[in-house]
Amino acid sequence: MIIMKSFVLLFFLLPSLAFSASEYEFDLHSQVQQVLAEENLVGTSWALVDSGKLDNSQVTLGSVGFANKATNITLLPSHKLHVGSITKTLLASGVLVLVSAGELSLDAKVSGLLPGIGFNNPWQATHPILVRHLLDHTSGLQDARFWHLFNTSAKADSPLQRIFEIEPALLQVRTEPGSQFGYSNLSFNLLAMVAIPWVFAVCCVCSPSSKKAFL
Repeated sequence: MIIMKSFVLLFFLLPSLAFSASEYEFDLHSQVQQVLAEENLVGTSWALVDSGKLDNSQVTLGSVGFANKATNITLLPSHKLHVGSITKTLLASGVLVLVSAGELSLDAKVSGLLPGIGFNNPWQATHPILVRHLLDHTSGLQDARFWHLFNTSAKADSPLQRIFEIEPALLQVRTEPGSQFGYSNLSFNLLAMVAIPWVFAVCCVCSPSSKKAFL
């Protein structure tokens, strides 16, 4: 919870610091360290990307504080941290860039994009789940289960589709897609699966250049 709080703090803090760094040339590291001390937080890390030089991989990484304060382990940029729902903002932004570029449609059927996912949707014939439904939490799918958040078997690199293989009942559509709001972490799990082809496009040299900068 402490780490999550620190990331929420940095999510709002970094934009102002990034702009001020170029204008006033102060040390970002010391400024973040000061905020952590004031807020009594354990540690946080960040990545700053020069939007004009993305192809040259000009990324600045940094971290402050401890990965484990009790054992005095310093937090490094290479440490993996739970960032929670901040990823929803980043994922949604990336998907909307794809939509703006004509690479993806908000009205695309998710079943067509993810043929390996078997929705149990009583309204499939007239109201299939669309990409827009995943984005605005109107897919009709339930939210994540307690065991998704608290378990000892999940790993950072676990396949996104794994939870649906373990529990196919998660794909039961409870309300007509597009008709009701119902917060669903599972919808963004599926949205990430939709975006995976473009994520690979960023990582693979052989991918079409038109897709390289989207996500």
